[in-house]
Amino acid sequence: MLKKLIPVAVITALFGCSSTIPPEVRSEASKVLTPGCMDLLGNVAYQKRSRDILTMNPVFAITRGTENGKPVMTCGASFSTAAISGLNASHALSTCEQGRENFMVDHPKAVMQPCEIYMIGNDIVLGTDRANTVRDEVTSKGQKNQQ
Repeated sequence: MLKKLIPVAVITALFGCSSTIPPEVRSEASKVLTPGCMDLLGNVAYQKRSRDILTMNPVFAITRGTENGKPVMTCGASFSTAAISGLNASHALSTCEQGRENFMVDHPKAVMQPCEIYMIGNDIVLGTDRANTVRDEVTSKGQKNQQ
């Protein structure tokens, strides 16, 4: 009996994680994100914090590029509960940039753009004023810290 329950538990856990993304968000995000990035977006902690009005919104960042004419992507996310403004955006962009740099080291022919904020919570903001404002705030705080 226990042997039959283990595969069911594993399958439930796998599908349970991916089903935490709201269907309308899943539909739009799956048009852009790679399967690996969709898995990160489906992280239970990310999705839980996306719905929790008492914690800072999580942030999801992506970078796109090409390698030998084929599209490639890396991503990063942050879903801290810290109440420091911009922390999640800064961490998501940093994590994404680390992934981008590692990818480019392993794939020297890849051309990757700098990371951009793709989502705040479950709101797709890529290319909007909101995403640009958050990125600019993170950038200006980083420059102040370096001085």
